[in-house]
Amino acid sequence: MELFDLLTEEEVAETFGLSKKSLQNQRSLRKGPRWVKLGRRTYYSVAELKAYIEEEASRAIAGCQRQIPGPVQGRRQSQIRKANRLGGYATKQDKSRASRTKVA
Repeated sequence: MELFDLLTEEEVAETFGLSKKSLQNQRSLRKGPRWVKLGRRTYYSVAELKAYIEEEASRAIAGCQRQIPGPVQGRRQSQIRKANRLGGYATKQDKSRASRTKVA
């Protein structure tokens, strides 16, 4: 691998139409093309980028067949609690609403 076979993070982002931050996020998630860090700069090999594009293209072609999901099992309404900041526990407001609906 020669030095002129490397692209900087900015060049790759421009080529792929992504932001630098998107490439950084992919690196942190261990996704995206392989990269190498030299000093403070991040570089991508042209050969690795080509291999990554071919791999993604073959993965996309293989995934074209759509899987039909099975039936979704419904839960009883009494078991479902709204998502709130307390993690689904009944708040005072929920309890007062429930008591008002029982009386009526």
